[in-house]
Amino acid sequence: MKRVWMAVFLMAAAGASGAAKREADLVIYMSAPAEDPAMVGLAEGEARKILAGVGITVDWRMGKPDYEGPAKVILVVVRGSDDPNFKPGALAFTTVGTGAGALIQVFGGRIHCGMARAQEPPILAHVLVHEITHILEGVDRHSAHGIMKAHWNVEDFRRMAYSYLDFAPEDLRMIHTWTERHRATLVAAAR
Repeated sequence: MKRVWMAVFLMAAAGASGAAKREADLVIYMSAPAEDPAMVGLAEGEARKILAGVGITVDWRMGKPDYEGPAKVILVVVRGSDDPNFKPGALAFTTVGTGAGALIQVFGGRIHCGMARAQEPPILAHVLVHEITHILEGVDRHSAHGIMKAHWNVEDFRRMAYSYLDFAPEDLRMIHTWTERHRATLVAAAR
């Protein structure tokens, strides 16, 4: 219910301002050649809703990054096969380079392993939001609970099937700090 009111508030605030549609905060390019496009599309939609709940707008695109604009650009690559000895237990990892931008690599095989097909989109959505949050926060840290928890347990995965994991207060503070800084840069650049 809290998410619904937040979405209504954000839509009302956008409508009340009379402002033109603003640029997305993030442009995310998805490369998932071995994945079912419908599953990836569902995951992107769920990730968009989770991020919108904390005020972040996303423009999802396919292919290689070719965007030049004010939004933060992220490339997501879903790897089909994985070396089980490389980052064991991880569902994804993020690297942030100064010249190359941000790269999220998802271990697709680990998401599929042992999961019912209907569980895959919400799990992928949570994995994407978790890694995107690492990029926004600018640090490799985890919270004691919620979406930024280091390792999700069975109960977390069960909740993902019907709801979204929440953000810890410290994660919300860091996301809002990024948002304020990002939007202030946009305003300054527009002058």
